[in-house]
Amino acid sequence: MNQSISELTQAAPLEVTDQVVVERGGTPPNFRATIQQILDMFPSPSGDVFGPPSVSADGNIPRYNGTTGKILQDSGININAADDITGVRDLDVAGILDVAGILDVAAGSVGMPSIQFPGATNSGFFEVANGFVGVSCNNSLRATFAPGGFTTLVIVGSAAFTEADVGDNVSVAVTNSDNTDPDSNAVIFMQTQPAGGDPFIQWDINGVQEYVAGIDNSDLNNFVFSRGTALGTDNVYEIDAAGDMSVMANFDAATIGDGTPGSGAFTTLDASGDVTLSLGDLLIPAGSIGIGGAIAANVAVHIVANIGGQIRFVREDTGVVDGNNLGLFDFYGGEDGTEVMVGRIQCVADGTWASGPNDSPTRLVFLTTPAGSSGGVEVMRLDNLGDLTLASLAGTGSRTVVADEDGVLSAP
Repeated sequence: MNQSISELTQAAPLEVTDQVVVERGGTPPNFRATIQQILDMFPSPSGDVFGPPSVSADGNIPRYNGTTGKILQDSGININAADDITGVRDLDVAGILDVAGILDVAAGSVGMPSIQFPGATNSGFFEVANGFVGVSCNNSLRATFAPGGFTTLVIVGSAAFTEADVGDNVSVAVTNSDNTDPDSNAVIFMQTQPAGGDPFIQWDINGVQEYVAGIDNSDLNNFVFSRGTALGTDNVYEIDAAGDMSVMANFDAATIGDGTPGSGAFTTLDASGDVTLSLGDLLIPAGSIGIGGAIAANVAVHIVANIGGQIRFVREDTGVVDGNNLGLFDFYGGEDGTEVMVGRIQCVADGTWASGPNDSPTRLVFLTTPAGSSGGVEVMRLDNLGDLTLASLAGTGSRTVVADEDGVLSAP
């Protein structure tokens, strides 16, 4: 008996696997086929798509049920009118995921990161707690990005490390998973190739001052501290492979050079503790200098040695002639704020020196300042023969007393 479609569906819903008899006139005659076979005979339809009543939530994405056939069903994934997608559990992206809004994922864990990289076992990003973002690598916590007064990056070994451990205003903190193990070091490693650039750290107060420190690949691989943004352009100090340190600086307490930054004045402190000053002046505005021992009260320079304190003056010259200075002590006064030389003890060449160290005659000259005058005048001389000459001060006559090498005094 022929039944209407409404009568059939009231008895039981039709399935695409149900067979029906199709009556048609002409050739071929009537035939029997499943509903699906009949649907496949029609060209691709256009218009609205309908499915079972289960696909009913507004905005939900339908999916095919591959178990019972090509039946549409509710996926539970929703796209609302604002194009927000919800209900996705695991999202496997083979290419690039480009999100214009917010990608909201579950908190995850070290062993199951919320955002995980394919091919890497338990490696990716997850929420540690309270906004702390953790980086997991092979099921171990390797880094934590922590919120605070400033953005804080805490680099760790495999144990959790919080902002409370380092404080609010730390930008980068380095620790290790086991700080009780003497072999567990906290290390920041930077490397370039021998023919490459310089591994260095840069500090910058924007618009005020910049400094860098690192290994200068173009300067015998010395460790260099420089002003500016590059090594070697304005060095403050450098340490070579032998441990010798060269310093170029201008400090309030001790100025090396002429007081101009970048003047090229260096002092060298070698591995033995010896200091060499070159191309500049050493200025100590206040305080005392102690050499070989502690400083003494009211003594500007205090020299201590087990063989007696010594000061050496050296003239490096291959053409010394009579009158050339070999070294001197000057005495100055400055009651009115202007420094004036008032006395001197000086060693000068007493004739032309021959080549070699065996003919270098010298004399000692003593200068003092007469009353009512400024600047020193010579009052005594001890020459290379041992003769002592005493000259009267200006304004008191021209009498000269001479003592020869035998101690005999004479007055011309």
